[in-house]
Amino acid sequence: MARTIRRKPIFIYRRKDLFLPIRLFFLLITQLYCAGYVTAQCSTRKIVKNYKPNLAPYKYDSYAYNDITFTDKPQMIEVEFSAFAGTKYKLVLGTSMFDENVKVNIYDHSHLVHRRKKLYDNSKGVDNMFWALELDTPGTYYIDYDIPAKGDSKSETGCMVILIGFIDK
Repeated sequence: MARTIRRKPIFIYRRKDLFLPIRLFFLLITQLYCAGYVTAQCSTRKIVKNYKPNLAPYKYDSYAYNDITFTDKPQMIEVEFSAFAGTKYKLVLGTSMFDENVKVNIYDHSHLVHRRKKLYDNSKGVDNMFWALELDTPGTYYIDYDIPAKGDSKSETGCMVILIGFIDK
C-alpha cells in the first residue's frame, strides 16, 4: 500500500513578507557596491606586488591590510601577528593614496595591557618603510600604526599593507 507524504512548503509568503526578498536584494547590492568602492580606492594586490621585491631574500609569509580615514585627531590601529622563535622576520610597510608619515611600533602585548614593552619601531628601519627583526620567544606580537591627524593634508582616506617575510636560522 502506497503511503502519501504531505510536505510543507519551505517558504510561505504572507502579504507583509512579500517585499522582504526585494529588500534583502537591495541591501546586498548596496553592500557589494560599497565594498567595491572601498577596494577600488586601494588595490591590495597592486600594493603587495609593488612592495614584495623589498622582502628579498626573505620568503613571503603574509600581509595585513588596513583602511585609513584621516581625522582631526591622531589615531592608532593595531594588528597582531604570530612569530616563531629562532626565525628572522622582515616587515615591509606599503601605503597607497597618502603622503603622511605613519609611525609603526611592535609590542609584546596588546594596547590593552599597561605593562607592554616596545620591541621595535620603524625609525630603526631603512627609509622607515622596511626593517628586519629577530624575536627570541614564540608568540603573538602586536603592530601599532600611529596615524597622524589630517592637518593640511589633501588625503582623507588611504590604505596600508604590511608584508611579513621570514628566514629560518
